[in-house]
Amino acid sequence: MDRLKALEFEGIKGWINSNELKLSDLIGKVVFLDFWTYTCINCRRTLPHLKRFYNKYKKYGFVLIGIHTPEFSFERERNWVEKAVKKLGIEYPVALDSDNITWFKYGNSYWPRQFIIDHEGYIVYEHIGEGDYEEIEEEIIRNLKKINPSINEEAEKVEPEWFLQIGWHRITPEIYLGYYRMNAYQHQIFPYENFNYKEIEETKMHRVHLIGKWMVYDECLTYLGGEAKLKLRFYAKNVYVVLNSLNNFPCKLKIYLDGKTPNEDFLSDAKIVNGEAILNIDMPDMYHLLKLKKPEEHVIELIPISKGLSFYTFTFG
Repeated sequence: MDRLKALEFEGIKGWINSNELKLSDLIGKVVFLDFWTYTCINCRRTLPHLKRFYNKYKKYGFVLIGIHTPEFSFERERNWVEKAVKKLGIEYPVALDSDNITWFKYGNSYWPRQFIIDHEGYIVYEHIGEGDYEEIEEEIIRNLKKINPSINEEAEKVEPEWFLQIGWHRITPEIYLGYYRMNAYQHQIFPYENFNYKEIEETKMHRVHLIGKWMVYDECLTYLGGEAKLKLRFYAKNVYVVLNSLNNFPCKLKIYLDGKTPNEDFLSDAKIVNGEAILNIDMPDMYHLLKLKKPEEHVIELIPISKGLSFYTFTFG
């Protein structure tokens, strides 16, 4: 079978943690490419493993490069990506594929997606999504041994995440709130209109229920001021949301669980302030709203405090 030569990077707008890198200059090394974006929960869950690979094998001629390809428009801005890279503790090189050129060159449509390139510049392995970390590490070792036969390392045994063990059939699926990909509103939506949504008696499973004045834009749902809230009945252990502001940072969000302030043990990024669960938003990012003890059915209510606060997507685990 013909081997596939790795394609050179194209359209990269800049680099973080490194000067410009070219695959042609990395012949003789084993290169790991990780296509990711910083607000993707699936990408974030892979990071501890990627960091471990990088720190363990870089001394053997292993090069790990994160190809940051944005899902949302704000992720094209270097400033936010730099802050996220620092916040997430990423030390390996990150290429800014802000116009998705290298992404499309590799025929990609997934976050994350990984490629291993051997010392001769050929793609020898690819993987989509999370998991299979032991298999990936074995492939790294196998290719490193071609350039350094004396390597005496073994792949670490990694147990699958709990949600991969039980399956996803009950967990609430990802929910997009912008008009282009909206998939879970409980009632009729009026995109690009300053619309005052009325409360509905029943909050349906896996559906977003709006109350008050909101605007649905291409990518996001934006709070327009006054009394408003967003309700969502979900089944999960963890709840995440991607937030931004069309005005200024910082901004705030109030969280209720089943009509009450959540137990502080259930909060992750939010804190209890004067008896209320308050989330402070300091940049466009993915925020961890709830961390329950086990997957359960609940209704989360989010009350925006800052005008212009924008919601992009909910993810669950």
